[in-house]
This record gives sequence, C-alpha cells and structure tokens, in this order.
Amino acid sequence: MARKLLSGAQETDAEAELVEEQVIARMGRQQLLHRNPAPSVRIIMDEYALRRPVTDPKAWDEQLTHLIDMGETASVVLQVLPFAAAAHHLMDGSLTLLWQDDASAVAYTEGNGCAELSEDPAAVTRYRLSYDRFRDLALPPPESAAFIRCPGGAQIMSRIPDLSTATWHKSSYSDGGDNNCVEVSDTFPALVPVRDSKTPTGPALAFGPGAWSAFVEYAAGH
Repeated sequence: MARKLLSGAQETDAEAELVEEQVIARMGRQQLLHRNPAPSVRIIMDEYALRRPVTDPKAWDEQLTHLIDMGETASVVLQVLPFAAAAHHLMDGSLTLLWQDDASAVAYTEGNGCAELSEDPAAVTRYRLSYDRFRDLALPPPESAAFIRCPGGAQIMSRIPDLSTATWHKSSYSDGGDNNCVEVSDTFPALVPVRDSKTPTGPALAFGPGAWSAFVEYAAGH
C-alpha cells in the first residue's frame, strides 16, 4: 500500500530507489506504535481518504482492516470526518500536533509540496484550537469504525467479518410467517449484520450502528 502511494510519480531508477527508502522509513515508523510504553495517538481522517481505493481490492481491504484494528488498541483513537461535516479549514493539507516529555508542543503542517514545523507557543495554540474544532465535527470512535466498513450505510469493504460465530436475534417485527423474517446480530460492537431468517446461509447486510438505529427508529414510527 505504501509503495503504491509513493511511486505515483516514479520515472527513473534513481527515483525508484528513493521510493524504496521512503517505504522502509514509513514502515519503520509504524513500529513506534508497538513499543512499550506506546505513544498516545489520536487520528482524524477525512472521508475523502476512504473514497480513494488502490487498484488491488485485497490490499485495500487489508488497509481498511488495519485501520480498524489499530483503532481498537488502547493507545490509538481513530475518528472519521464525514462529508456531511461540510467544508473545513484543514482541507488543504494535514496537521500533526506533538506533545513532548517536557510538556512542550510542536505543530507540523503539510500540503502539496510544502511542509512547516512550528514551535512558537502562540502558533501551536492556534493549531490546537483548529484540531479541537475539527474533532468536534468528527464521528466518535465506534461510529468511525463502523463508517470505515459502511460509510453512509453503503459498504466500502468488499467483505465483512466472518459471521459464522455471530449470535442472531429475531426482530420483534418478525411474525413467524412468510414476511418480516429479519434477524440481527449484536456480536460486533461497530457493525450490525442483518439477514433473512428464511435463508440463514445467504448474504447478510451490514449497517453502521448509527444507520441501523435510525432505521429502527423510523420503522417503529411507521
């Protein structure tokens, strides 16, 4: 995945070597998340990043699964900013805030072909306020994990978790006849699988908790 992202402008052998160096550096940085003690990391992703897959569906699924798995670790908080949050003032790049052991902080901003590291306390405070406003617009972590699987109720991953161990409950709207035979599983905290009880081995739909709650609320009122 990293190699695909970094090799887009590769044209010469020298550039190919540079890409390999960048891939090694990027993969090496991931190991920092697994050290003991692990750093506390909070990440907010724009939905746009989830709408631009690579050409290999398997690699894309693995990348999304990796994001969800990392978001479930104790030291990482992952949130998604959906398109529904509309335009925001950090759309033109990325912002990284780093708190150091001596309680000082730095801000690193990066855009298309430019980057800046700021240690000025006043500037860092402004960037921190920007981050706080950005976080207020983002989905909570459980809903973010569900969104990565099913953004806006539409599944983005080409597969859903193995449902063979799922516990299913018949919907209270099922009448035991030929209609309304719906079963729901509450096995997965960030995903709500739904299936037709008449064909339990058939396909299942996957909803995010928010989308499923909205559907149930609507169904109860009609």
